[in-house]
Amino acid sequence: MYAQACHNTAPLTPGFMVLHSHRMEALRDLVLEWISQHPLAPLENEVFLVQSNGIAQWLKLALAQDEACGIAAAVDIQLPARFFWQVYRAYLGDRQVPKHSPMDKAPLTWRLFQLLPQLSQDPRFAELEAQQALNHQDANARYALAQSLADLFDQYQVYRAHWLQDWQQNRFILQHPMRAQAFPLPEEHQWQAYLWQEVQASLPKYARTNNRAHLHQAFLQTAAKGHLPLNKLPRRVLVFGISSLPVQSVQILQALAKHLQVIICVHNPCRFYWGDLISDQNLVWQLNKQARRQAEHHHVALAPSLPPLSKAPRHPSKFSFHNLADLHQHAHPLLAAWGRQGRDYIHLLEEADHKEAYAHLFQRIDLFDYPPADSMLAVIQEDILELRSLQEIQAQPRNWQAATDHSIRFHSAHTKHREVEILQDQLLALFQQHPDLQPKDVIVMMPQVDTYVAAIQAVFGQVDPQDPRYLPYALADRQHAQHQNLILALESLLNLQEHKCTFSQLFQLLEVPAIRARFGLQEKDLPLIRTWLEQAGARWGLNAHHRKALGLQTEFNQNTWAFALERLWLGYALGDQSQPWQGLYPYADIGGLDAPVLGLLDAWFRRLLSYVQHVQEAREPQAWVSFLHQVLEDFFLAQESSEALLLEHLHQTLDAWLETCQRAEFSQPLPIKLVAHVWLQSLQTDGVAQRFLGGAINFCTLMPMRAIPFQVVCLLGMNEADYPRQRTVQAFDLMALYPQAGDRARRDDDRYLFLEALLSARRHLHISWLGRDAQDNSERMPSVLVGQLRDYIQQGWQLPPELAKHNKSLLDYLTYEHPLQAFSPQYFLQAAHTCDQHSLFSYNPHWRALYTGEMHTQGLPLPHTHAGCLAGESTETKLDLETLSRFFAHPVDYFCRHHLGAPFYYQELIYEDLEPFTLDPLQNYQIRDFLLKQVLSTLIDTNQPHTLSEPEHAPIQQHQIQHSLQQALDQLQGQGRLPCLHFAQPLREAFGYQITQLVENYQEVRRLWFQQDQHPVQVSMAAHTYQAADLAEISLEDAPQAYPELLDWVDALHQDHQGKMARIHLYPHTLATNKDKIFKINSLASFWLEYLALCVQQPQPSFHYLVLALDQTLCWPAMPPQQAQALLHDICSAWQYSQHTPLPLAPRSSMTWLHTYYHKQGDTNEALAQARQVYHAETQIWSRPECAPGSALSEIFPHFEDLQTADEGFVYWTQKLYQPLFAHLKKSLPLTQLLHCNKDA
Repeated sequence: MYAQACHNTAPLTPGFMVLHSHRMEALRDLVLEWISQHPLAPLENEVFLVQSNGIAQWLKLALAQDEACGIAAAVDIQLPARFFWQVYRAYLGDRQVPKHSPMDKAPLTWRLFQLLPQLSQDPRFAELEAQQALNHQDANARYALAQSLADLFDQYQVYRAHWLQDWQQNRFILQHPMRAQAFPLPEEHQWQAYLWQEVQASLPKYARTNNRAHLHQAFLQTAAKGHLPLNKLPRRVLVFGISSLPVQSVQILQALAKHLQVIICVHNPCRFYWGDLISDQNLVWQLNKQARRQAEHHHVALAPSLPPLSKAPRHPSKFSFHNLADLHQHAHPLLAAWGRQGRDYIHLLEEADHKEAYAHLFQRIDLFDYPPADSMLAVIQEDILELRSLQEIQAQPRNWQAATDHSIRFHSAHTKHREVEILQDQLLALFQQHPDLQPKDVIVMMPQVDTYVAAIQAVFGQVDPQDPRYLPYALADRQHAQHQNLILALESLLNLQEHKCTFSQLFQLLEVPAIRARFGLQEKDLPLIRTWLEQAGARWGLNAHHRKALGLQTEFNQNTWAFALERLWLGYALGDQSQPWQGLYPYADIGGLDAPVLGLLDAWFRRLLSYVQHVQEAREPQAWVSFLHQVLEDFFLAQESSEALLLEHLHQTLDAWLETCQRAEFSQPLPIKLVAHVWLQSLQTDGVAQRFLGGAINFCTLMPMRAIPFQVVCLLGMNEADYPRQRTVQAFDLMALYPQAGDRARRDDDRYLFLEALLSARRHLHISWLGRDAQDNSERMPSVLVGQLRDYIQQGWQLPPELAKHNKSLLDYLTYEHPLQAFSPQYFLQAAHTCDQHSLFSYNPHWRALYTGEMHTQGLPLPHTHAGCLAGESTETKLDLETLSRFFAHPVDYFCRHHLGAPFYYQELIYEDLEPFTLDPLQNYQIRDFLLKQVLSTLIDTNQPHTLSEPEHAPIQQHQIQHSLQQALDQLQGQGRLPCLHFAQPLREAFGYQITQLVENYQEVRRLWFQQDQHPVQVSMAAHTYQAADLAEISLEDAPQAYPELLDWVDALHQDHQGKMARIHLYPHTLATNKDKIFKINSLASFWLEYLALCVQQPQPSFHYLVLALDQTLCWPAMPPQQAQALLHDICSAWQYSQHTPLPLAPRSSMTWLHTYYHKQGDTNEALAQARQVYHAETQIWSRPECAPGSALSEIFPHFEDLQTADEGFVYWTQKLYQPLFAHLKKSLPLTQLLHCNKDA
């Protein structure tokens, strides 16, 4: 024990006792000893006042573990505000003080919400009306203003009760109770006094004295008269771990001390009185303020108002100061910069403390001890304890013991995920170095837990419990963390009437287990339902009426949810029919066994429709509460006990809101948007989880733990922009304009939190921030608090001689600059080849195996770099044209998909949420293909018994083609695959024209090559014919030696009356780009390879290969078989070579290079410049770069220069693989010439 309480069996001695210590565990031990030596009666409550649930949990564990206390029962741990209200009721009586104040923030908000519109025309509120519209049409905006004003008045009741008392009595002044000064209330802020009067006037007469301002004055007057409390209060109150209290709260405790025993345990970082220490910034402000006062009063000199030196120190005075400058010079820089909140609090307590009245009860009332300062962290804590100034520290510089002192480390990372990965490795190292260290000894704090949850779960949560790297952890301060999806679903449901109700938004509701359970749906039903709805055309909008309610002037049902459900029911009822019903085409792919799932889906949708209809009109709070209770019952069915508790909590918050409205006498109709906002806003955080401080590593915000000691304290997210946290102060906040000691300031609070984190670390302090930008690696600054700590360390320590010679500063050794990726070689190669204590390291076995040659022995997949080679032999024995076409169309993408198992893709839009207002290339292709098939089937059907294979068949009339097209387009419209309303007409005309031209060209060609063979053509090429193919300088020594045989089948050919053969393709798309007319490899790949294979198999000079496309027709005459075989050899050999390394080819860029090179007479530089432009799209902001994010090229060759330096380079492979195709495109014959020649023959 740091202190021993004197054994005293006498009744409790009332009094106001303040106990100080720089170590929370010393105060805890003293409290436990005190309550064990001075126990209360068995049925009396031991009351603790704490600042957070974290401190409460820590105290409960201490009470449970302390053997001297025995069984810990009747322990009442409260927050101060609740206890002080109980004190008011105890002294003034239940009649005068209700159980809940009508001037609490929540009821005051609704009272102001109701009052504000009535004041919009009042000239007294012109200043407020100019800033905020009091009669705002948007209820949410008016509520936000009312909430801000209620928060302001709530703070005034706590910190400025005397202001409100004066305003109520028409004294428009601002009093300073500690200085006995008063200032006139500025005219531009007098509306606050008038508003407070209006609020008071709106209350019933009996309730106008129920605000905290009036009750506090009444309590002080009653207590000053020596009256005893009317109701029973505890005989002892212990205030523990609170770092700040307003003046009013201290006054209450002082008054109670006349009858109760009040013990305040203060975490005081310094054993000397430091209530007047100031930082550099405050020094300048104070000196300027003195100068102004001297000028105003013509004083020659004015010393600052300091407490008498005899009263100032808790220990004998260390310094004597005569002016602010002297005081500043002797201040500890970190304590002066970060300790303002604690300084004001301790100063306030010193004013109220009379230690001579209770000093005899304790052996020691100030528990400041002197643990060994054997590390940098401990020395810093000792410097603060001893109030050492920077001058004292620099007079005796300390040497940093690099080999043994690991107490403080700084880490710079690129992303939050990397911060957590670094943290995991650092903790594993600490556990390895200190076997006595346990997970419960570690706390990890950050400004906001929610921003780190995903990274924490991905890093710590993915390690198997049997893995040696497994570290148990617990997350706190998350808002309903276990069931966030249920809360999000409720939020989405409440705001449904204002949203578009897109496919993804509503389908996410079905993914919530509680919603599925309510309607009887199973998780296994979701893939089927998703397929149904996507293919049936559900995009957005519940129905036509819902769309009109969103502001559309025209009601239309296409692509709504009702449209899709109607198509599904038609498909179930009518089966596979192509005939429409009232313009709606059935969805055919649904059977009788699917009826139960469809019925449940329909029931869910009908309930959604009913809900949206009921929330259109505003309702009174009572009606909303009844309705929303029913909504919870109608849509949610708990599947776990925790879900049931959450749903019960939602019911309770509704009832609590209704009670708040009744206390505020509020009954106006409200829109659902505002009701939903208030309801969801009332859902408080889960607080400290049950597993908190339960033996795991604790992740939490900086707020709840305060100064609880831990062996290892880790601070994440200490970024310049994130900490201290920013708080927007209202322009009319008089507390910010006229601050006083004891006020809560968010930035001061965060500074003191940082100081307490530094003081609570016993063995190691880990601080990290995002020190580098993940995109461009530019430097980012840490928090100003981290910067101040680093500056202090730099000035207070020096490197030992053996390290000073390396031209590195102390901070360079304490700071670890981590690479962007966890698999960086720096973590493994640097640590393996150096003995430097500053080297980086990683405990990840997967990445370590990559650099230590253990990959195969551990059975881990081998990562790939484009400079390396894949080991092993190819298992393919057959090679078909489709596989070869995919490789030829995009070699890098093929490599990633088939050899790395990484199917990269780039997706710009989520199309299932949009009706087909415009069509993407794939949708265009699918629709043209559908139209073409429909027209071709009509051509054959309408010419029976004669078919198109007979030369004497009669020409099909144009109107028959148009009729077939219109039927097919109507079917597409009825299926929801075309744009709605008049937006579809331009597309219908364009599709009709394109397909008509394509069919007419096809008819012309088929009149010549009228007969189709009945048998497909086999194409093959033995492996030995290409395995030795010459690829110039490319070496195939490392390539796999198993060469598959090229073998495939090609659809039947056509022939004319002379027996000349032709292969005819109808391609309902374009072969070249619309803008530059550059041919597209992905469109030509399959045709080119099939053409080469047929030329090898069909050595006929009269053979032709035709591709009828939308933009042009390719008519290739036969290529000599030897030439075709040589080209096919090169492609197969390139495919074989690509089995172990990706070829540096980008199809669009390659064709751009060829196009520019031959049109610019061989200008290589210009060709490369144009290819680079296509690859990155640097100047064409509306063009998607070929190396788009998420594509295979962006992963393998992120820069165009990478293509040029890989293997033989971009130009070589472009010429080798694509130049023959590019050259052969020029040999295509015009269709008219081909037809004319064949007719003449």
